[in-house]
Amino acid sequence: MDDAQKHEILRAYEFRKQWPPYTYREHIDVTPELLKEYTNFLENTENKSGKVMELQPWVTFCDSRCTFCYYPSSIFRPELVEPYLEALKRELKMYSETRYVKTSEFDEIVLGGGTPSVLSAEQMIDIIEFCKRNFNISDDSMIQVPA
Repeated sequence: MDDAQKHEILRAYEFRKQWPPYTYREHIDVTPELLKEYTNFLENTENKSGKVMELQPWVTFCDSRCTFCYYPSSIFRPELVEPYLEALKRELKMYSETRYVKTSEFDEIVLGGGTPSVLSAEQMIDIIEFCKRNFNISDDSMIQVPA
């Protein structure tokens, strides 16, 4: 990388309001109009791409908040877990019933986060089994639970 390229990268970081900057994906404001457009896409579009995808139900709890992390998360409190998991399953069910998702195949389930390992083994199994019942998960799928 030459000096001009380094300078361009550093310049891009100067104007960020968020630290660390969103480098993985840019943040967009979700408006009611955008949400409606997205919902219509899911409801009315068949997935003809043939691409196998990964399913990422997020467990947004952590033992503590890392200073470098900008993902939405909450400090783990046992009394919040079951209501959250029930809401997560309702949302997953809603997506699983859309035309786009019904015509999609998933070869990987990644319990994202947060820190999904704060869940009990039974809670993790419950979410994974729920996904297997409601989504087209391939027989040789991989399951990941990052620490």
